[in-house]
Amino acid sequence: MKTCGIIVEYNPFHNGHKFHIESAKKLTNSDTVIAVMSGSFVQRGEPALFNKFTRAKTAIAGGASLVIELPFCFACAPAQFFAEGAVRLLAATGVVDSLCFGSESGYIDSLKASPAPSDKIKKFLDKGMSYPSACAAASDTPLFTPNDILGAEYLRAVSTYAQSISCFTVKRTDGGYHSEDTVENFASATAIRKMLGEDIIKVKDFVPPEVYEILFSEYSRGNYSDLSLLDSLVLGRLRSRMDMSTTAYVAEGLENRFYENSLSARSIRELAEKVKTKRYTYARLMRIISCYMVGLTDLRLSEFIKSGPLYIRVLAANKKGRHLLSKIKDTASLPIITTPSAYKNLGKTARDMFELDCLASDIFALATKNPALRSGRQDFGKLNIFSD
Repeated sequence: MKTCGIIVEYNPFHNGHKFHIESAKKLTNSDTVIAVMSGSFVQRGEPALFNKFTRAKTAIAGGASLVIELPFCFACAPAQFFAEGAVRLLAATGVVDSLCFGSESGYIDSLKASPAPSDKIKKFLDKGMSYPSACAAASDTPLFTPNDILGAEYLRAVSTYAQSISCFTVKRTDGGYHSEDTVENFASATAIRKMLGEDIIKVKDFVPPEVYEILFSEYSRGNYSDLSLLDSLVLGRLRSRMDMSTTAYVAEGLENRFYENSLSARSIRELAEKVKTKRYTYARLMRIISCYMVGLTDLRLSEFIKSGPLYIRVLAANKKGRHLLSKIKDTASLPIITTPSAYKNLGKTARDMFELDCLASDIFALATKNPALRSGRQDFGKLNIFSD
């Protein structure tokens, strides 16, 4: 039985994602697919639209066999760390034969030629460039599209941490990562989030029927996030001078710009726009704000990045996934967490990493539209989703 790994956010799941899973199976001749999925917060630094349990459920409905969580410290991180964490997690299962990811270019060879050495990228970062711009400037084949940049980082991570894994790419079927255009029955997650804000019925043609049922049910009861509900939390902390200087990714006195602008900003989004510079992109600032909310320091982040993921947290599985999970128990190089309370048996650094995931879920809960669904410690009140 061959297994393909995919790295996802599903924010939310749509027809393009289903196409990716089906294409991945065909390209790699795999029977099963393991999805490493970001948890409560996504790579661009915001709470996911739906919680990780809902999104894991849609992943299984859309064709994945097993869904495992990418810890917050890697999920809410720049492309390099996001890719390294996810690839190391797939390698740790001991069963993944291949990795298949989406890209705007659709050409694996051009992506293989793109990753520049880290020290070369750093030279451009030191000149004040953002990470995407530095990658483009340092590469022989400049990449400016988000998924191509991530694809290049996946390849870099595989060459470092998982050389036995073969890599494949599938060309995106929508208009692009940030596009709000639709192409036949394909639309980006950005476009679908906009549709959801207008009328959930609009998304029906762009998501699989079984996924639409899940999304409709959760959206109808207000079980989705609204970033504006965290405005007071963030602005209140900043105006109260709660220290930001040690927060992950904060440097060059950036905490002072945050404080000064918090006095006039009326929301998190407005704050990020006011602080934004050529060097500090909106996404980078949103990641800093998210790390500030959960108290992730630069020192602790460095420890986590060095260690890599320290457990395999299972969120959902179907029948094939459960069979695969039984195999992983014999091959994994990391502890497997199927019951959240089992994290207490982990080492200290791993416990700290897991507790950060739980805190991220607690903060996410505060952003839930329906006040009745904002209680904390939901990681311990949820069961893994095991289905046929």
